[in-house]
Amino acid sequence: MVARRSPARTRMLQELGTNITRWRKLQGLSASQLALRAHVTRETLRNIETGTGTPKIDSLLAVLTSLGMANTVVASSSPWNSTAGRALMDEHIGMADQPLAPAPAGRSVSPRPNAPFQHRIERVTYELHRAVAKRLIEDSDAVISRVPEQVERMRPDAVGGAHALLDEWIELTHASVGDIINVMLADDEHAKEMRQMSPFIGVLPEEERLEAIARAAGTVA
Repeated sequence: MVARRSPARTRMLQELGTNITRWRKLQGLSASQLALRAHVTRETLRNIETGTGTPKIDSLLAVLTSLGMANTVVASSSPWNSTAGRALMDEHIGMADQPLAPAPAGRSVSPRPNAPFQHRIERVTYELHRAVAKRLIEDSDAVISRVPEQVERMRPDAVGGAHALLDEWIELTHASVGDIINVMLADDEHAKEMRQMSPFIGVLPEEERLEAIARAAGTVA
């Protein structure tokens, strides 16, 4: 007899699936590309993203690792921040979020915001936007011209205040490059929210995204 999932577990898996879909699209990956990278079938990925069925832990971890999301709380508005959410992650996924460990001696990733990162997802999005900032300086027109298209791709999955964040990014495309970079690399809470719902991540080539994720993990300088 197949064990029935508790409502709490179902809710958490659906929330995780929603965030996986959002992060896949933020990184400019199709479902086929992510499935190939994670070595899972399209059906398995579809079940994970929709929160249906009972995905195997190794498949779920493969998808999360491929997105650079392992060992992280996926979204600041997520119920993963709740006690129940953390317990469920510990019990069924084994990767509840932890505060960031200090960077290894002799290895730094600078510049850094003055405020410390509380979660790994904050470091990942910051490093991704450092890469975007470099591209903006090199060729701002090429980067900014792609933002409206990225925003439209993200809107169907946006909920609540996410639409306002996307609108704010659109407004910023009319500002100076310096102003855009100041916003995307600021260390206040609003900037952290902006980075988690940013169309700019989608303009980075896959290689640069992976390098940024590696920097966030402290594996490269």
